[in-house]
Amino acid sequence: MKNFILLALLTMTSAFAQTADLELENERWLARWTAYVCDDGNTLASETPAELADYNAQFYHLGADYTLDNIIMKATFEENGVECSYSALLFADNDAWTIELTESRALPVAECAAGKAALDQVLKFNTYKYLHGRAAIYFGFSNADVACNDGSGKIGIHFQTIGRR
Repeated sequence: MKNFILLALLTMTSAFAQTADLELENERWLARWTAYVCDDGNTLASETPAELADYNAQFYHLGADYTLDNIIMKATFEENGVECSYSALLFADNDAWTIELTESRALPVAECAAGKAALDQVLKFNTYKYLHGRAAIYFGFSNADVACNDGSGKIGIHFQTIGRR
């Protein structure tokens, strides 16, 4: 009986934890998505990244803690006619200019698994550039050479700083 009660509590706790987007503790710096850019950070990509277009992914929020090491990114995407919310916690190595996915969540869980896996694959490990109040996280998308034609093989998801909490 004790095992049954413990299992029920764990299931309820797990289900509750999967009903809201991830949050970044002590989020301080705020930014919003502006465009897809090429390697120079200023030239607009001529196409949406193919792997994101498949899910109509729309980024809308980037936040960082005071150290700028811990990042949260939020987006929406569509999967089989369902609108999904996606949130990801990332770690930025400011010495190496890299950013790595540490945790993600897509809701509703059962309906959004394939899109979550696709976004997780994109966010797994990348480079970024800080561009004086702007930041771009660069990914190796399959259509990067066509969209940017700059030889980098990457397209950046560009965010503009909008303030702080």
